[in-house]
Amino acid sequence: MGQEPDFPETPLAGLSRRWWLISLGVAIAMMIGTSLLLWLPQWPGTLIFFVALLAFGLTSRWHPAFWYRRMAGASFGASVVSGVVPSIDVTVIKADGSFGSFVTENAAWLIPSFVTMTIVFAVLDYLTHHQRRGSVLSPVNISGCGCTPHIIINVNLSLIVLATLTVVILRPLGPFNIAGDPNITAKIEDAGEWIVRIGTLPGATVLVVVFLAANLLSRSSREQSTQVKKSKIGTLSTAGDAAGQSVIKTGDHSPVTVQAGVSEHAALDTITSQAKEIQRLQTQLETALADKPSVGEDPTVANLSEDQRLLVEKALESGDAETKAKAAVLARDFEAADKYLSAAMTPVLEKAFELFTLEGDRYYYAGEFDRSIDPYESAHRLAPDSGVARHNLALAFAQTQVADAGENLERAIDLYRKLLKEHTRERVPLDWAMMQNNLGTTLMRLGERESGTERLEEAVVAFRDAREERTRERVPLDWATTQNNLGAALMRLGERESGTERLEEAVAAYCKALEERTRERVPLNWAATQNNLGNALLRLGERESGTERMEEAVAAYREALVERTRECVPLDWAMTQNNLGNALSSLGERESGTGRLGEAVAAYRESLEEHTRERVPLDWAMTQNNLGTALMSLGERESGTERWEEALAAYREALEERTRERVPLDWARTQSNLGAALSSLGDRESGTWRLEEAVAAFKKAMEVFQDSSTTLYFDHTNRQLEAAQNLLKERSTDQ
Repeated sequence: MGQEPDFPETPLAGLSRRWWLISLGVAIAMMIGTSLLLWLPQWPGTLIFFVALLAFGLTSRWHPAFWYRRMAGASFGASVVSGVVPSIDVTVIKADGSFGSFVTENAAWLIPSFVTMTIVFAVLDYLTHHQRRGSVLSPVNISGCGCTPHIIINVNLSLIVLATLTVVILRPLGPFNIAGDPNITAKIEDAGEWIVRIGTLPGATVLVVVFLAANLLSRSSREQSTQVKKSKIGTLSTAGDAAGQSVIKTGDHSPVTVQAGVSEHAALDTITSQAKEIQRLQTQLETALADKPSVGEDPTVANLSEDQRLLVEKALESGDAETKAKAAVLARDFEAADKYLSAAMTPVLEKAFELFTLEGDRYYYAGEFDRSIDPYESAHRLAPDSGVARHNLALAFAQTQVADAGENLERAIDLYRKLLKEHTRERVPLDWAMMQNNLGTTLMRLGERESGTERLEEAVVAFRDAREERTRERVPLDWATTQNNLGAALMRLGERESGTERLEEAVAAYCKALEERTRERVPLNWAATQNNLGNALLRLGERESGTERMEEAVAAYREALVERTRECVPLDWAMTQNNLGNALSSLGERESGTGRLGEAVAAYRESLEEHTRERVPLDWAMTQNNLGTALMSLGERESGTERWEEALAAYREALEERTRERVPLDWARTQSNLGAALSSLGDRESGTWRLEEAVAAFKKAMEVFQDSSTTLYFDHTNRQLEAAQNLLKERSTDQ
């Protein structure tokens, strides 16, 4: 493909003889087409006319902007030819369907139309080619053709103007009939004019299509030319990046200045020349810096040769920030070197920050929270005062699944407390409330892993503080989220107390949240709160003699599973399946049959298909623990020991992830369950070794329960320990 010629600043200046010959030929073709169109007012004349225009359009190989200039010349030529063309025999269709005709004395009545076209295209040419910042079409690349601002084409405007001009050409009546045959209107009326302008609508349509096709063809040609230029610039940029600089900038990151009227190729040559000069300076400076003083010589003294001195001066005069920094180091001007280094590193560090943040986002939104920590930490190190970096890192730490989750949660809490000092309630109340909510969630997660209740109490306070700004009237859905989280913290506290007050408060908080978290509005959030409500109802039901609360819990879980499908949210589905198993297991323990218990075991095993050890180790361990409890309840109603052995295996599996260091309270609960299963098996067997293992398991659990505020678990395990010790004492006496 040939190079694009430079555009002159004036509309019709600098046009070659070849251009004028093409324009004249097109003008004659337009006249012949017009004559044929008027001779045959239906499609044959229209098609012939626009085939000529399409052929003309294909000669514009470089860019759609040439249409304006060539059409201006063609229209001017057509206006000249119109004055000397012989008379035209016009055929019309009468109202009764018959044909009629009349003869015009000349074609001068077309002159105003073509003159109008000449003026319009000349103006468009001026607007699109004149290299002025104030040009009407220059600020935005409207057509998306990849052009530089001073040769922009507004395709939509072009089509509108051209469609309008088509109507003007094909309708030589009204205000444009100012020359030629003064009786032309009367002649048409006398002939019974009906659809003499039948070509107007289809003609306009075809012209729009033709010009659109020509624009696309020219655009493709232009884009290929642009791609060649971009590939050159891209190569230079790569070379510049290798040297730690941008080759299209000079001085202190100042953009290259191209004078008005300079062509794109000239501008590209200027940029390339400057880039090569900077690279040459960089290479020379690196060579000079590599020649370090020997051991024992003072490196702070600049013993520059004359060539090196000139090199430093030239680099400081025309180099970019990195080049100037190297020159300053070579000249031992360390204060200036620091300044230039800072200028050179700022964009690099900003880009690095953006990329680390993007990498963290990639893992975070994929649910790989632990993998998002490293890139978020890198971004935080680059910008330690950035609120965005702190918040991202806090979110990742708060949702960690690693073994040392406690440490990560502590770090998240520390970050949130710092963010709350920056995002004060007085300055940004809603942001402050969001941070309070996130702080409460993190405190709750840490509190679940600890034996005490201090963190859980702090979480309740944080959620209640958040509600003061996250009001129902102001942000109803955010208010509902905080209500849901408050209910979760209250339920965790209620699980560790003997009374039911906290659990009742949790149920009330969930019910309030569901008033805004409706199924129609936010189906998945509605399902999450339904799941949480089921948990609170189940805990209440376990402390009551009846089964009404448990039945309500089962209903809540089944409602949640309608939206929490395995295909849509597999991990949430697995969690609700686990919870449904808990409710069915508790109901089964109060019934004489084994139907509910069998359903519970099936629900747990389904949950484990998604709650895998590799994916969510702690949730896998939780479900294994619950499966063991259901199997143990089934074993109590069967004569054999198969179910008991399965229960023991499930508890021991759970303890591989539920370690005392990681989640002490959960570890103690599973130890207590393991002791209960061993004690029941020991009761059915003649030996004492099962009972001895049971006593050891109970004692391990008591060590944690005794140091915590969980009196309910402590009392329950203590009773089981005494029963196992009494049974062991009896067996030892008998033997």
